[in-house]
Amino acid sequence: MRSVAALAVALALFPLTIALPGRAQAPIEGGTEIGDAPALEPGTYTGSIPSGETRYFAFDLTEGQTAAVELLVGGSRSPRPLPVRLRLYNSRRVEDPFAGEPVFVEGRERARVVARTGVAGRDPDYAAPGPHYVSVTAESGGARSGPLRFELRIEVEKGAAAPRPP
Repeated sequence: MRSVAALAVALALFPLTIALPGRAQAPIEGGTEIGDAPALEPGTYTGSIPSGETRYFAFDLTEGQTAAVELLVGGSRSPRPLPVRLRLYNSRRVEDPFAGEPVFVEGRERARVVARTGVAGRDPDYAAPGPHYVSVTAESGGARSGPLRFELRIEVEKGAAAPRPP
């Protein structure tokens, strides 16, 4: 009985932090220009963006890493489909034209778009490690009230092994 009480006291005094996977972190606000992009750690974030605007975010890739970026958006209140776009940029701030296609959100639908980077330091379009960038754009879509809410997930993975020289 004494050992159970001692264990309970020890646990009460021991600070414990539990990270819940799959839960979005606190809301984020992106930069209005790529140079103002806040740096994000890999994880899931929530945010909102006014109609007709773009927000930028940064994330780091080291040599040999790749990133998968996922954007989830809820339905719009616009009478017309609302185009939403996810774009990736390399460390030189050059857009990857093949990374993210626009999606069109209407009614109460949810839309999802995923983009992947190349291998940092190995892929010609991602030749340099360092900060890479992602942007979220909510195009103007007619009469719509309120900002578009979104969830942004950034996953960084080790890339494919580099071939060994002969």
